[in-house]
Amino acid sequence: MPLLIRITTIPASFKTLLKGQMKYMHQKGFDVIMISSAGKEVIEIIEHEECEHISVPFTRTISPITDLRCLILLIKIFRKYKPDIVHTHTPKAA
Repeated sequence: MPLLIRITTIPASFKTLLKGQMKYMHQKGFDVIMISSAGKEVIEIIEHEECEHISVPFTRTISPITDLRCLILLIKIFRKYKPDIVHTHTPKAA
């Protein structure tokens, strides 16, 4: 199955703006991994969307050291999983 990675800065975006989209894509034959910062919504999102979630410590403010650390983590994730599609939804995650 092709691998789709969806990235947002905060998990609330998966719960509100993108609700149901990851589950739909999974039902249509994609493996889906969600990536966002950690948050109380993550468990609920995983249960609702039935997809894996990886936490990356994104911040919503400009933070060069943290931003560089997130970039390095994303590169490691991309190298490990080799996604077919990466779809970002927020400016910081992009």
